[in-house]
Amino acid sequence: MTGNVKEKVMGQASENRSRKVMIGSVAALVVLVVGIVAWRAWAGRTPGPDAAPEQVQKFVASDDFNKLSSDEKQKYMDKLFQPGGERERAMRNMAMAHRQKMLDDYFALPEGEQRQAYLDKQIDQQEEIRKMMENPTTQRASA
Repeated sequence: MTGNVKEKVMGQASENRSRKVMIGSVAALVVLVVGIVAWRAWAGRTPGPDAAPEQVQKFVASDDFNKLSSDEKQKYMDKLFQPGGERERAMRNMAMAHRQKMLDDYFALPEGEQRQAYLDKQIDQQEEIRKMMENPTTQRASA
């Protein structure tokens, strides 16, 4: 009789352990599924115009930005190009450094034809930029 009781108790303990493993597995699966759904929702969201500048820049560079209305696009552009903001100061500093390098490169050349060729090249580059700014869609498609 003690053997029967022992087997019965062992069977119940094994059954309880199996049930706990099953419940734990189901709970882990539920947590995993909820995590994946939350991650997908978070990763695919559109950052607002007031999001971190890095997020806004990344979004503005994406194809999703082009799907927005003109009014919505303007909100992002206003945020990116706030007068007196850090971004404007950074762009001004980069432009000044670029101009200084161009001057240094120009004056490093001997007077005459090489300087003239350098200026011609700069004018050609500026003309290309002007064309791209006037009609960016055709330039992007041909690039």
